Order: sequence, then C-alpha cells, then structure tokens
Amino acid sequence: MRYFIILVLSVSCTMVCAGEGALEDVINQNIQLKRKIRSIAHDKEEADRELEEAKQKHFEKIDKLKQETIEAYQDTMKIYTKKGDIRTASVLLKEIDRLKKEMFTTQLNDALDRSPIQVTGNGFAFTTLTKNGKAYRNRNYVWLHVPEELSGMKYTMIDGGGKPSIVVSGKGTIYVASSIPIPKCTKTNMYISYSDKTKTKLAIYIMDISGKTTIQQNEWQGTLVIMPQ
Repeated sequence: MRYFIILVLSVSCTMVCAGEGALEDVINQNIQLKRKIRSIAHDKEEADRELEEAKQKHFEKIDKLKQETIEAYQDTMKIYTKKGDIRTASVLLKEIDRLKKEMFTTQLNDALDRSPIQVTGNGFAFTTLTKNGKAYRNRNYVWLHVPEELSGMKYTMIDGGGKPSIVVSGKGTIYVASSIPIPKCTKTNMYISYSDKTKTKLAIYIMDISGKTTIQQNEWQGTLVIMPQ
C-alpha cells in the first residue's frame, strides 16, 4: 500500500511538473507573440511615417516648381507691361492667380484631411473674415485686403493690443496671420491688411499642429488664427 501511494504521488508530481512546463511554454509563446505584435505595429508606424514624409516632399517639390513658375511669369509680365502690351500682361496675371489658388487649395485640402482642430481660450471671438468686415473688437478698423482664398473663413477677432489666450488642440494645419515672422511656420504669398493710417499688413503663415499649442501673441496686431468654417 505504501509503495502504491508513493507511485501515485510520483506520477502526480510528474503530471504537475509536465503541466507546469506546458504552462511555461504557453506563457513564453504569448510573450513572443506580444513582441512580434509590437514589432509589427512599430514597423507599420515607421512605414506610415516614411510614406507621409515622402508625400510631403513630393508636394513640396511641386509647390516649389509652381512658385518658380509664378516668379518667372511675374518677371515676364513686368516686361510686357513696360512694352505696353497690357493684353499679354493680363493673361500672365490670370495664370499667376490660377497657380496661387492651386497651391492654396492643395494646402487647404491637406489640412481638412487631418483630424479636427479645436480652438479654446479667452479674449477673442470667432468671426467671419471678409473685406470691409470689422478687424479688431476695440477699434473701428476694417479689413481692406482679404485674399479670395481666405474670404469667408473664421478667424479669432481680438482686441488690438490685448492679451488673449488662444490654444489650438488636435493634429492638422491652421493658418495664422501676423505682422512679424513666426518661427517654424511656412510663410505664404498671401496677406490681409486693415484700415489704420499705414494700412498695416499681416502675412499669412501655415502652422502645423500636433497636440496642444498656445498661440503666442506679438505686437499690437496680435497673432490671428484663421480656419475654414
């Protein structure tokens, strides 16, 4: 009887040990599987990032070629204007406008394809940007020049000389207007101007947003956020 019990215990121990070994194998397999999944996810992120960078470089090359074409047309238009050939100069001007609109549309579509952007804070009101529309909350200045591409969009109307808090959250692209250069932003050929004595101009910049960004306010004019409705 004693030997039988010892035999049973021995067999049971062997089965338990075998079971523990099998369990350990399963755990190790799960660990390896998780590592593979993480590796695949990492590779996909890298591939997506590389694809996005390649697309961005492609569009940048196209925009550069268009910009060079615009500059060449502008030089040629000046020559024809001096010669008095207004008709040819007008044709070139229309072509310049067409190329500018194409460049802006590409940038805008890229912005709309990304995640929604949210603007929060205080000291401003979202208002429609239009020619002859009021420019600042605490002045009677109006917008004298608003590019057709921007007309009808919403912008952050502030008090001139004020200290608004404007925070942009999300991932995508916005347009900002400023009277001084904005670091790490791409300057466009567009501008807006308002009816003070010097008809001050604010250049239009493209700003990439990833996460939460506080819009730094500069000069009396401030930095205005411009977005599609």
